[in-house]
Amino acid sequence: MLKAVRRQSPPLEDLAWLIDAEYREMPGMRLTFDQVRRLWNLTDDECGKVLEYLVRSGLLTIDNDYRFCRRADAC
Repeated sequence: MLKAVRRQSPPLEDLAWLIDAEYREMPGMRLTFDQVRRLWNLTDDECGKVLEYLVRSGLLTIDNDYRFCRRADAC
């Protein structure tokens, strides 16, 4: 019989650091909410919280097509 394994969410600051590092590594990257969620295997709740944190902290911004990009890339 298969057991459900509950995964523990990494701390918000760790997720934010990881996502910001990827954006720094790939200048010009623009991702939708769903792309961010899938790329880092996040739940909707985790994704929403970390993206909100990154936008509030000024690291990411949202372009006219609702894609997240680095503020430094002036999307």
